[in-house]
Amino acid sequence: MGRPGEVVMLLYLESQLANAYRVYMLHIPAGSTAMSLEEFRTEMENDEETFEVLLEEFERLPDEQRNTH
Repeated sequence: MGRPGEVVMLLYLESQLANAYRVYMLHIPAGSTAMSLEEFRTEMENDEETFEVLLEEFERLPDEQRNTH
């Protein structure tokens, strides 16, 4: 990321956010509360590394998990 005091902006496509959110949701145990998409957006804008890890994991998902809602 940037140097101390430097502002860094994370640029992403909405489809990338949706893909990362899909992976996040796959990790939420049944009965647990998940962040809303907007809460997730805020978290990811402050944590570029996690966002990138989730996108990489999305690329490795089998088609049946990638293409479900």
